[in-house]
Amino acid sequence: MFGIGLPEMIVIFAVALIVVGPDKLPDMAKSLAKGIMEMKKAANQIKDNLTEEDETISDVKKDLQETAAELKKRMIDAETRITERQILEDKNSSDTGELIELSPENPRPWEIDARTVPEESPDELINEAELTASTEKKPEEEINDVELTASTEEKPEEEEKQA
Repeated sequence: MFGIGLPEMIVIFAVALIVVGPDKLPDMAKSLAKGIMEMKKAANQIKDNLTEEDETISDVKKDLQETAAELKKRMIDAETRITERQILEDKNSSDTGELIELSPENPRPWEIDARTVPEESPDELINEAELTASTEKKPEEEINDVELTASTEEKPEEEEKQA
């Protein structure tokens, strides 16, 4: 008990005999034994109460598990009925010949561009762009033309001066 061996018990008994005295020692031992017995009874009562509470908790847990299983079954049944009802409604709606529109109500800009057909083919547009580019003079070509005409006009005057 508590790691106290026979030699330790003899020492404790000797100290108690000296402190209390031989007359009161038997009364003190009785009261100590009663205290220990009461503590054991209290511990047993607590243990019994905990066991009863554990049984009660186990019963409540079992009831809750049964209720949860029943609710789960009802939910699955309800989902099955709803799914079956939707399937029947889908069949009925498909039987009436109604088409379901999958495109959005407001098309996005790139969808509008994709739907529009160009008036001319892309090859024709490219050819027209090349034609307009070749007939129009670029600003660089105009500058070169002006320089050429200016340089040809100056050459005869230089020849006259040299002669």
